Amino acid sequence: MDLNGLKKVNDTLGHAKGDEYICGAAECMVNVMGEYGKVFRIGGDEFAVILKRNADPEKLIASFENAVTEHFKDSRYKLTVSVGYA
Repeated sequence: MDLNGLKKVNDTLGHAKGDEYICGAAECMVNVMGEYGKVFRIGGDEFAVILKRNADPEKLIASFENAVTEHFKDSRYKLTVSVGYA
């Protein structure tokens, strides 16, 4: 997973606000996927999740996207996350 638009947040609102965006996204990941696997920050605004075999990635991604939308609904910049899985 990769956060989209973090550079714009950092450049316009400052790195402290960018850190809040990173922490908020990580919180959403753990809340949605923590029961089904492990969440890792692998650098900057990039994360990896290793899921258990019984997890449904597509369902979890949809739930995660909803959680992110809700978490950042009142933020100046809406956060989106690019997600891929294999």
